[in-house]
Amino acid sequence: LDWDNMVKLLAEAEPAWEVGTRSGYHALTYGYLVGEVIRRVTGLTVNEALQREIVEPLGIGGMYIGAPPAVRGDIAEQLVDPKSLDRLFKTTQFMSRFDRYRPLHSALVIDDIVDVATTEHIHDGEIPAANGVFTARSLARMYAALATPDDFDGPPLVSAETMREATRIQTTGDGRTGEKVGRDAAVMFNMRWRLGYHLVGTTSGVLPRAFGHFGFGGSGAWGDPESGLGAVVLQNGPGHGPNLLCRQVMRVVSAALEGRDPAAELARILAVQAAADAADAADEEDTSDTVEATAPADTPTPPDPRLAAIVGTYRSHDPWTPTFRIVLRGDVPCQRGDLEDRLVVVG
Repeated sequence: LDWDNMVKLLAEAEPAWEVGTRSGYHALTYGYLVGEVIRRVTGLTVNEALQREIVEPLGIGGMYIGAPPAVRGDIAEQLVDPKSLDRLFKTTQFMSRFDRYRPLHSALVIDDIVDVATTEHIHDGEIPAANGVFTARSLARMYAALATPDDFDGPPLVSAETMREATRIQTTGDGRTGEKVGRDAAVMFNMRWRLGYHLVGTTSGVLPRAFGHFGFGGSGAWGDPESGLGAVVLQNGPGHGPNLLCRQVMRVVSAALEGRDPAAELARILAVQAAADAADAADEEDTSDTVEATAPADTPTPPDPRLAAIVGTYRSHDPWTPTFRIVLRGDVPCQRGDLEDRLVVVG
């Protein structure tokens, strides 16, 4: 939460490897590195620059780095499973003994991160890579405006030349020649990094011109100039991203990309889920005594019913109305839920 101290530590740090030979995900420090440039160029804090350069021109609300006291009551509760996070941290701690996994540990594991993230003071300062709070609508509108600027009133947020450079892939090759940097040293595969953005994968494949970013907590957003689509996933339970993104969410988004009716795809998902729930209920009724007697003590805890994720998608031809929205509780999708228009921490 001490901006000046973080910037001082980064300025004094030595590069982990020769510049231009490898790339490594700066999970938290990226926000300070870019944020300090913003502060020096504009004379504003990162959140002040965000409000002036993006929020006000687009006429949107629900987008902050940190959060003013007046809106903190609108922020969805962050649900953290200490046992799951403890297992994750212990796994990465073990992996850090090996040279190839050490960058992953260095990038993602911070001492006392859970205590810091859940303190009431987490929104007092600005941690651009970790304590932004957004609604799905605000992020989707921003990405749609970046992806298809001609479909929005007023001047573009950035020039076409700047946007081309910002979304140009910087990491190519296998990372072994010294001439090109490919596989990310921290996350262990080629992220096709742009300037802050990375590749966008769907069940329809990687979208060649799309750009966006998802954080460690599973929330994120992207825009695609070819389809005019801005897609957002927000969730108030960190670490649940892979299950959501790789299954229901990406199937619905892919339907929109392929020109199919996303509502129909959602209906199919709901039908399959309802059938599975009915079968599970029948099995539990028939075998409840056996299950109770033989279930191991380490049985995983079922998903918290308060866990939720929302996807808001906006197309360029109607940028102010979502094409569809989907909310998930645990892994079960439903039409509406607690995160509708709520501010959600993204990091």
